[in-house]
Amino acid sequence: AIDATAQFAAAAPDSAWLPLVRVQAALVRLARAESSRQQAELRGASPRGLDDVREQLRDAATALRSEADAVNAALAAGDVPLRRDGDQPSRDEWLVLRTNIAYQLSRALKGLAQTYPDNSPDRFNSLNGAAELLGPLAQLPVERPRGWPSRVDLVACLRLLGDPDAARRKLELFATQNPPAASALRLEAERIRLLLMEQRLDEALALAEATPATDAARSGELDLARLETYLSAWRAAAAESDETAAEAFKKKSQQTLTEIETYHGSYWARRGGLLLAAYLAAAPATGDLAVLVRAAESLYRSGQLDDALAAYDRARGRAAEDRQSAHQFQLAFAAAAIEQERGRHGAAADRYRELALAQPAEPRSAEAHYLAIQNLAAAIRDAADTATKEETERRLAERIAWLDEHLERTPARWTAAAGRGQMTRDETHGRARRKTERQSAD
Repeated sequence: AIDATAQFAAAAPDSAWLPLVRVQAALVRLARAESSRQQAELRGASPRGLDDVREQLRDAATALRSEADAVNAALAAGDVPLRRDGDQPSRDEWLVLRTNIAYQLSRALKGLAQTYPDNSPDRFNSLNGAAELLGPLAQLPVERPRGWPSRVDLVACLRLLGDPDAARRKLELFATQNPPAASALRLEAERIRLLLMEQRLDEALALAEATPATDAARSGELDLARLETYLSAWRAAAAESDETAAEAFKKKSQQTLTEIETYHGSYWARRGGLLLAAYLAAAPATGDLAVLVRAAESLYRSGQLDDALAAYDRARGRAAEDRQSAHQFQLAFAAAAIEQERGRHGAAADRYRELALAQPAEPRSAEAHYLAIQNLAAAIRDAADTATKEETERRLAERIAWLDEHLERTPARWTAAAGRGQMTRDETHGRARRKTERQSAD
């Protein structure tokens, strides 16, 4: 898309529509930056990991500011016709373009703010800049395309700025203006979040429960706000040792997350899963296996592999306590697979073998043992140029012992696989032996 705008600019450098084309290029940059920010949010990126996202958002904001200046200059100079004149845009079309630029710039600044830590000056400045742009836009007639999105975004900015009173005043005003269904649902989500922000949990719960949950009244933001409410209630009940209430809110949290997965797609499902995972990380006493597994899966899908690994280990421990050996095996197998996936072959080998030896009766135990041997071979290869002679010989001897162990204890089909692995062992041993011979010669 950016290439197409560049081609237009090169072919028609004097076109009166060139500012609009350049705005489209800036919006492509903003869309890419927003996508990167959302992905970073789902990955749980560190502040340093967000540097590239911030740079993308700043570039988009700079391009939009430049076009806003050009449009304002053209309007101030009176160089635009009142009505469209041939290929010349009319004054009304320029005004619409200026409004759209202001709204998109507010989006860029709001997105940029969300990459900074809470209560930081950078976050405040970006949110304040977005709110200043949204103030006039929120006074547009409600039938204008940017009228309602600007109203909703202004409430969100005021909440994020830590000004619940101002946010609520705007909410009450906008509620009297007959918002369309989609905007009404987003405003309801903001109302719930304001109550949570003010620690008015009972009121937030009442609003979450009163919100219609029909197919026609669905919003990703609203269902996410409902999940936030139920998780907060679960936490409060657990802190007060109210087991009955905690169990009820746990079930409501799970049900709401299922609804998010069903109605709103993978992005919202991952955001909901991360909320659940964050709650569990702060509530170590939680012992429901299904909830623990769900949190681990959400962390894995979001690319937070360290946290996912810890969550799978925690779920495995719960399964062991519950004497659910099949689940225990599956969870341990998944954790080993994560280590293998990210190239930590030594750790994967140890996990697979420990699992195979601990639960030999499980149907995939032989497979786990064979994967341990494969990963150990990969670890030896990975370290071939850095390991000392003693380390190499120790790992080679270890692999031979694992192969012998495998041949003695596993079914025929896996014994055959191990036999094929013997060739890999000989090849690996030969490479390492040649290396140690070179070290001895030196």
